[in-house]
Amino acid sequence: MPVRREAILKKLIGLWKTLRSVDRCLISFFLALNGLILIFHQNLHLWPWHTVKHFMFCLVILIVAPIARYHGSRAVRFIFDWYPVASIPFIYWNMSHYIHLVFPGEFDALIISFETALFGKLPNIALQDIVAPVITEIMQLFYASYWFVIPVGAAILYFGRHDDLYDRFLYYVTLTFSISCIVFVLFPVAGPRFFIAHRIFADYQGLFATAFLRRFVEDAGMRGCAFPSAHVAVAVVVMTFVGEACSRWGRLIFLTIVTGLSLATIYGQYHYLTDVVAGLFLGMAIGWIGTKKAPGKNR
Repeated sequence: MPVRREAILKKLIGLWKTLRSVDRCLISFFLALNGLILIFHQNLHLWPWHTVKHFMFCLVILIVAPIARYHGSRAVRFIFDWYPVASIPFIYWNMSHYIHLVFPGEFDALIISFETALFGKLPNIALQDIVAPVITEIMQLFYASYWFVIPVGAAILYFGRHDDLYDRFLYYVTLTFSISCIVFVLFPVAGPRFFIAHRIFADYQGLFATAFLRRFVEDAGMRGCAFPSAHVAVAVVVMTFVGEACSRWGRLIFLTIVTGLSLATIYGQYHYLTDVVAGLFLGMAIGWIGTKKAPGKNR
Protein backbone atom coordinates (compact mmCIF):
# COMPACT_ATOMS: atom_id res chain seq x y z
CA MET A 1 0.00 0.00 0.00
CA PRO A 2 2.79 2.56 0.82
CA VAL A 3 4.38 1.73 -2.56
CA ARG A 4 1.08 2.35 -4.33
CA ARG A 5 0.60 5.67 -2.54
CA GLU A 6 4.12 6.70 -3.51
CA ALA A 7 3.40 5.81 -7.15
CA ILE A 8 0.20 7.87 -7.12
CA LEU A 9 2.04 10.78 -5.54
CA LYS A 10 4.77 10.63 -8.20
CA LYS A 11 2.10 10.54 -10.89
CA LEU A 12 0.39 13.64 -9.47
CA ILE A 13 3.72 15.46 -9.19
CA GLY A 14 4.45 14.54 -12.79
CA LEU A 15 1.07 15.89 -13.89
CA TRP A 16 1.63 19.05 -11.86
CA LYS A 17 4.93 19.70 -13.63
CA THR A 18 3.24 19.52 -17.04
CA LEU A 19 0.76 22.27 -16.13
CA ARG A 20 1.03 25.89 -17.13
CA SER A 21 1.28 28.49 -14.40
CA VAL A 22 -2.35 29.55 -14.92
CA ASP A 23 -3.52 25.94 -14.45
CA ARG A 24 -1.55 25.68 -11.22
CA CYS A 25 -2.97 29.01 -10.08
CA LEU A 26 -6.55 27.86 -10.60
CA ILE A 27 -5.94 24.57 -8.81
CA SER A 28 -4.22 26.38 -5.92
CA PHE A 29 -7.12 28.81 -5.67
CA PHE A 30 -9.74 26.06 -5.43
CA LEU A 31 -7.65 24.13 -2.92
CA ALA A 32 -7.27 27.28 -0.78
CA LEU A 33 -11.02 27.84 -1.00
CA ASN A 34 -11.60 24.24 0.05
CA GLY A 35 -9.26 24.79 2.98
CA LEU A 36 -11.40 27.70 4.18
CA ILE A 37 -14.55 25.63 3.67
CA LEU A 38 -13.16 22.77 5.76
CA ILE A 39 -12.21 25.14 8.57
CA PHE A 40 -15.46 27.12 8.57
CA HIS A 41 -17.84 24.47 7.18
CA GLN A 42 -20.37 25.10 9.94
CA ASN A 43 -21.28 28.35 8.14
CA LEU A 44 -21.95 26.70 4.77
CA HIS A 45 -24.96 24.62 3.84
CA LEU A 46 -24.12 21.37 2.02
CA TRP A 47 -20.43 22.10 2.41
CA PRO A 48 -19.25 18.63 1.24
CA TRP A 49 -20.82 19.29 -2.17
CA HIS A 50 -18.84 22.51 -2.54
CA THR A 51 -15.52 20.83 -1.75
CA VAL A 52 -16.25 17.97 -4.15
CA LYS A 53 -17.17 20.49 -6.86
CA HIS A 54 -13.84 22.25 -6.49
CA PHE A 55 -11.87 18.99 -6.35
CA MET A 56 -13.57 17.86 -9.56
CA PHE A 57 -12.55 21.10 -11.28
CA CYS A 58 -8.95 20.53 -10.17
CA LEU A 59 -9.08 16.93 -11.37
CA VAL A 60 -10.37 17.97 -14.79
CA ILE A 61 -7.45 20.39 -15.17
CA LEU A 62 -4.94 17.73 -14.11
CA ILE A 63 -6.30 15.20 -16.60
CA VAL A 64 -7.25 17.38 -19.56
CA ALA A 65 -4.33 19.84 -19.54
CA PRO A 66 -1.62 17.34 -20.55
CA ILE A 67 -3.88 15.83 -23.22
CA ALA A 68 -4.73 19.23 -24.69
CA ARG A 69 -1.14 20.32 -24.55
CA TYR A 70 0.49 17.37 -26.28
CA HIS A 71 -2.23 15.52 -28.19
CA GLY A 72 -5.09 17.95 -28.80
CA SER A 73 -6.31 19.21 -32.13
CA ARG A 74 -6.15 22.88 -33.04
CA ALA A 75 -9.71 23.37 -31.77
CA VAL A 76 -8.94 21.60 -28.47
CA ARG A 77 -5.80 23.66 -28.09
CA PHE A 78 -7.76 26.86 -28.67
CA ILE A 79 -10.28 25.92 -25.97
CA PHE A 80 -7.43 25.00 -23.63
CA ASP A 81 -5.72 28.34 -24.26
CA TRP A 82 -8.93 30.31 -23.62
CA TYR A 83 -10.67 28.42 -20.83
CA PRO A 84 -9.02 30.54 -18.07
CA VAL A 85 -10.55 33.68 -19.61
CA ALA A 86 -13.99 32.04 -19.80
CA SER A 87 -13.73 30.70 -16.24
CA ILE A 88 -13.39 34.11 -14.56
CA PRO A 89 -17.11 35.08 -14.60
CA PHE A 90 -18.08 31.61 -13.37
CA ILE A 91 -15.57 31.82 -10.53
CA TYR A 92 -17.01 35.21 -9.60
CA TRP A 93 -20.59 33.97 -9.49
CA ASN A 94 -19.47 30.87 -7.58
CA MET A 95 -18.12 33.15 -4.83
CA SER A 96 -21.68 34.11 -3.81
CA HIS A 97 -21.75 30.98 -1.62
CA TYR A 98 -18.65 31.92 0.36
CA ILE A 99 -18.84 35.64 1.09
CA HIS A 100 -19.98 34.99 4.67
CA LEU A 101 -18.07 31.76 5.13
CA VAL A 102 -15.76 33.30 7.75
CA PHE A 103 -17.58 36.44 8.95
CA PRO A 104 -21.38 36.76 9.14
CA GLY A 105 -21.24 40.55 8.81
CA GLU A 106 -19.62 43.13 6.55
CA PHE A 107 -16.87 45.71 7.06
CA ASP A 108 -18.43 48.67 5.25
CA ALA A 109 -18.74 50.68 8.45
CA LEU A 110 -14.97 50.49 8.93
CA ILE A 111 -14.29 51.85 5.43
CA ILE A 112 -16.97 54.53 5.76
CA SER A 113 -15.51 55.72 9.07
CA PHE A 114 -12.00 55.81 7.60
CA GLU A 115 -12.98 57.80 4.50
CA THR A 116 -15.22 60.17 6.44
CA ALA A 117 -12.43 60.91 8.90
CA LEU A 118 -9.99 61.42 6.01
CA PHE A 119 -12.13 63.59 3.73
CA GLY A 120 -14.77 64.99 6.07
CA LYS A 121 -17.47 63.52 3.84
CA LEU A 122 -17.79 60.15 2.16
CA PRO A 123 -16.71 60.60 -1.50
CA ASN A 124 -19.65 58.49 -2.67
CA ILE A 125 -22.06 60.92 -1.06
CA ALA A 126 -20.21 64.00 -2.30
CA LEU A 127 -20.16 62.79 -5.91
CA GLN A 128 -23.95 62.72 -6.01
CA ASP A 129 -23.90 66.51 -6.32
CA ILE A 130 -22.48 66.26 -9.86
CA VAL A 131 -24.73 63.46 -11.13
CA ALA A 132 -26.15 64.33 -14.56
CA PRO A 133 -27.49 62.20 -17.47
CA VAL A 134 -24.49 62.79 -19.76
CA ILE A 135 -21.94 62.01 -17.05
CA THR A 136 -23.95 58.99 -15.93
CA GLU A 137 -24.06 57.61 -19.47
CA ILE A 138 -20.30 58.01 -19.91
CA MET A 139 -19.50 56.54 -16.51
CA GLN A 140 -21.81 53.58 -17.01
CA LEU A 141 -20.20 52.80 -20.35
CA PHE A 142 -16.77 52.94 -18.72
CA TYR A 143 -17.98 50.60 -15.98
CA ALA A 144 -19.37 48.18 -18.58
CA SER A 145 -16.04 48.20 -20.41
CA TYR A 146 -14.71 45.79 -17.77
CA TRP A 147 -16.70 42.97 -19.35
CA PHE A 148 -14.66 43.41 -22.53
CA VAL A 149 -11.25 44.40 -21.15
CA ILE A 150 -10.10 40.84 -20.37
CA PRO A 151 -11.18 39.12 -23.62
CA VAL A 152 -10.04 42.05 -25.78
CA GLY A 153 -6.66 42.18 -24.02
CA ALA A 154 -6.34 38.40 -24.37
CA ALA A 155 -7.24 38.57 -28.07
CA ILE A 156 -4.63 41.26 -28.75
CA LEU A 157 -1.89 39.10 -27.27
CA TYR A 158 -3.13 35.74 -28.52
CA PHE A 159 -3.83 36.61 -32.13
CA GLY A 160 -0.81 38.91 -32.21
CA ARG A 161 1.27 35.78 -31.54
CA HIS A 162 2.77 37.11 -28.31
CA ASP A 163 2.75 33.57 -26.92
CA ASP A 164 4.93 34.01 -23.84
CA LEU A 165 3.28 37.31 -22.98
CA TYR A 166 -0.17 35.72 -23.40
CA ASP A 167 0.71 32.87 -21.04
CA ARG A 168 1.95 35.29 -18.42
CA PHE A 169 -1.13 37.44 -19.01
CA LEU A 170 -3.38 34.46 -18.23
CA TYR A 171 -1.43 33.63 -15.10
CA TYR A 172 -1.25 37.09 -13.60
CA VAL A 173 -4.85 38.06 -14.45
CA THR A 174 -6.02 34.81 -12.83
CA LEU A 175 -3.73 35.39 -9.85
CA THR A 176 -5.11 38.91 -9.37
CA PHE A 177 -8.67 37.67 -9.54
CA SER A 178 -7.94 34.75 -7.19
CA ILE A 179 -6.36 37.02 -4.57
CA SER A 180 -9.35 39.34 -4.80
CA CYS A 181 -11.77 36.45 -4.28
CA ILE A 182 -9.93 35.19 -1.20
CA VAL A 183 -10.00 38.72 0.25
CA PHE A 184 -13.75 38.85 -0.43
CA VAL A 185 -14.13 35.89 1.94
CA LEU A 186 -11.76 37.21 4.61
CA PHE A 187 -12.92 40.85 4.44
CA PRO A 188 -16.47 41.05 3.01
CA VAL A 189 -17.57 44.55 2.01
CA ALA A 190 -21.06 45.01 0.59
CA GLY A 191 -20.39 48.20 -1.33
CA PRO A 192 -22.19 51.56 -1.15
CA ARG A 193 -25.14 50.62 -3.40
CA PHE A 194 -26.09 48.01 -0.80
CA PHE A 195 -24.83 49.31 2.53
CA ILE A 196 -25.76 53.00 2.22
CA ALA A 197 -28.67 52.69 -0.19
CA HIS A 198 -30.71 54.91 2.14
CA ARG A 199 -28.19 57.74 1.61
CA ILE A 200 -28.14 57.56 -2.19
CA PHE A 201 -30.52 60.25 -3.41
CA ALA A 202 -29.20 60.92 -6.92
CA ASP A 203 -31.21 59.87 -9.96
CA TYR A 204 -28.86 57.81 -12.13
CA GLN A 205 -30.71 58.36 -15.38
CA GLY A 206 -28.58 58.23 -18.50
CA LEU A 207 -29.28 58.81 -22.17
CA PHE A 208 -29.40 55.49 -24.01
CA ALA A 209 -27.68 52.46 -22.48
CA THR A 210 -27.57 53.36 -18.78
CA ALA A 211 -30.91 51.84 -17.77
CA PHE A 212 -30.11 48.50 -19.37
CA LEU A 213 -26.53 48.41 -18.05
CA ARG A 214 -27.49 49.29 -14.48
CA ARG A 215 -30.25 46.69 -14.55
CA PHE A 216 -27.75 44.09 -15.77
CA VAL A 217 -25.34 44.98 -12.97
CA GLU A 218 -28.13 44.70 -10.42
CA ASP A 219 -28.92 41.20 -11.66
CA ALA A 220 -25.35 39.99 -12.07
CA GLY A 221 -23.58 41.79 -9.22
CA MET A 222 -23.07 40.36 -5.76
CA ARG A 223 -23.16 41.88 -2.32
CA GLY A 224 -19.90 41.46 -0.42
CA CYS A 225 -17.36 41.56 -3.27
CA ALA A 226 -16.39 45.23 -3.12
CA PHE A 227 -12.94 45.17 -1.49
CA PRO A 228 -10.60 45.27 -3.25
CA SER A 229 -12.12 46.36 -6.54
CA ALA A 230 -11.38 43.34 -8.73
CA HIS A 231 -12.65 45.39 -11.69
CA VAL A 232 -9.87 47.90 -11.23
CA ALA A 233 -7.15 45.45 -10.20
CA VAL A 234 -7.67 43.13 -13.15
CA ALA A 235 -8.07 46.03 -15.61
CA VAL A 236 -4.73 47.46 -14.49
CA VAL A 237 -3.01 44.10 -14.98
CA VAL A 238 -4.56 43.77 -18.45
CA MET A 239 -3.44 47.31 -19.31
CA THR A 240 0.11 46.56 -18.16
CA PHE A 241 0.45 43.42 -20.27
CA VAL A 242 -1.27 44.83 -23.35
CA GLY A 243 1.00 47.86 -23.06
CA GLU A 244 3.95 45.55 -23.72
CA ALA A 245 2.55 44.65 -27.14
CA CYS A 246 0.59 47.76 -28.19
CA SER A 247 1.61 51.01 -29.79
CA ARG A 248 1.54 54.28 -27.86
CA TRP A 249 -2.05 54.84 -29.00
CA GLY A 250 -3.07 51.41 -27.79
CA ARG A 251 -1.55 52.07 -24.38
CA LEU A 252 -3.32 55.44 -24.25
CA ILE A 253 -6.68 53.83 -25.04
CA PHE A 254 -6.30 51.24 -22.28
CA LEU A 255 -5.11 53.90 -19.82
CA THR A 256 -8.23 55.94 -20.61
CA ILE A 257 -10.45 52.90 -20.07
CA VAL A 258 -8.84 52.01 -16.73
CA THR A 259 -9.04 55.63 -15.54
CA GLY A 260 -12.69 55.92 -16.56
CA LEU A 261 -13.51 52.55 -15.04
CA SER A 262 -11.90 53.54 -11.72
CA LEU A 263 -13.92 56.75 -11.55
CA ALA A 264 -17.11 55.01 -12.66
CA THR A 265 -17.00 52.47 -9.84
CA ILE A 266 -17.25 55.28 -7.28
CA TYR A 267 -19.58 57.54 -9.27
CA GLY A 268 -22.06 54.71 -9.84
CA GLN A 269 -21.98 53.66 -6.15
CA TYR A 270 -20.43 50.28 -6.88
CA HIS A 271 -17.29 50.79 -4.80
CA TYR A 272 -15.80 53.02 -2.12
CA LEU A 273 -12.67 55.00 -2.90
CA THR A 274 -10.74 52.64 -0.60
CA ASP A 275 -11.79 49.67 -2.74
CA VAL A 276 -10.52 51.39 -5.87
CA VAL A 277 -7.18 52.43 -4.33
CA ALA A 278 -6.65 48.87 -3.05
CA GLY A 279 -7.46 47.54 -6.52
CA LEU A 280 -5.04 49.99 -8.14
CA PHE A 281 -2.19 49.00 -5.83
CA LEU A 282 -2.88 45.29 -6.25
CA GLY A 283 -3.08 45.60 -10.04
CA MET A 284 0.02 47.76 -10.34
CA ALA A 285 2.07 45.47 -8.11
CA ILE A 286 1.08 42.28 -9.92
CA GLY A 287 1.30 43.91 -13.34
CA TRP A 288 4.80 45.19 -12.63
CA ILE A 289 5.97 41.80 -11.33
CA GLY A 290 4.30 39.98 -14.22
CA THR A 291 5.89 42.01 -16.98
CA LYS A 292 9.33 41.95 -15.38
CA LYS A 293 9.53 38.29 -14.49
CA ALA A 294 8.03 35.16 -16.02
CA PRO A 295 6.14 32.95 -13.52
CA GLY A 296 8.00 29.79 -14.46
CA LYS A 297 7.12 27.15 -16.99
CA ASN A 298 4.13 28.19 -19.09
CA ARG A 299 3.93 26.14 -22.29
